[in-house]
Amino acid sequence: MEVLIGARDRRERSDLEKLLRSSEVVSLDAEDGWQAARIVQAYSASLGTGILDALIAATAIREGLTLVTLNERHFRGIVGLRIEKPF
Repeated sequence: MEVLIGARDRRERSDLEKLLRSSEVVSLDAEDGWQAARIVQAYSASLGTGILDALIAATAIREGLTLVTLNERHFRGIVGLRIEKPF
């Protein structure tokens, strides 16, 4: 959802939709919500991490995934989270 909202134009949105359709969907679970709440409490003041970013981070941590993002600022320093810039 965040990726699509950030699309600059119709072509970019179409390209992103194609990429997302070919990607695996990882569902949230109840523990992700609790972990996200802890992340917001710990990092919202210092990193500006909001609830949506915290849910993404919590899910990536649970699944052992690397979060690929251009928005490193909201994620940098979250314990247990691996981040990578796509380019």
